[in-house]
This record gives sequence, C-alpha cells and structure tokens, in this order.
Amino acid sequence: AKPMDDSDKRRRPHPYGFPFPPYHVQEALMADIYKCLDDGGVGMFESPTGTGKSLSLICSTLHWLLDQEAKDAAGEAGAGASPAPTSSTGGDPSWVDERSRR
Repeated sequence: AKPMDDSDKRRRPHPYGFPFPPYHVQEALMADIYKCLDDGGVGMFESPTGTGKSLSLICSTLHWLLDQEAKDAAGEAGAGASPAPTSSTGGDPSWVDERSRR
C-alpha cells in the first residue's frame, strides 16, 4: 500500500464531520468534548483565539447527538421499529431524560 499523502487526507471524510483536515489541537478538543458529553459531565475548555473552538464544538456535539439518535433507533429497532423513545415528561428523546436525572 502506498503511503497516504496530504491529498489523500483531504479527500477522506473526518469522523466528526470536520469540513477540512483539522489540526491536532482541534482533533483533541473534539475527542475531549465528545467524551465529556458521552460521560454526561460538564467540561471547561480553553484555547487561544483562532484555533477553531467554535467549529470543533459544533462538529463534535452534532456527531455525539447523531450517535445518540442512532443508538435510540437501534434500541427500538429490535422492539418493533417505533419512533425513538420519549421521556415521561413528554416529547424529549430518552437520552435527554436520562441525562436530566444525573
């Protein structure tokens, strides 16, 4: 197999949906944000101006949200493929209700 050059990296979609090849600091931030959301924690992140915090936050958060919706749908697929489970308080996906109880 030939080594991957920069043009190969630009063509490959990024796992978090980042629209261009991210810097290492952006990849690390997205991974930390995703883990924080997945753990149900609270995170405080800082980075200098111009390092891509906003885009990193948007991409990692939306990726996490899509993963949660897919998990809800997969859990329901075995039980008759009904819509994603909702909370007892009405209308929210089950992960919202679960996180609010923590």
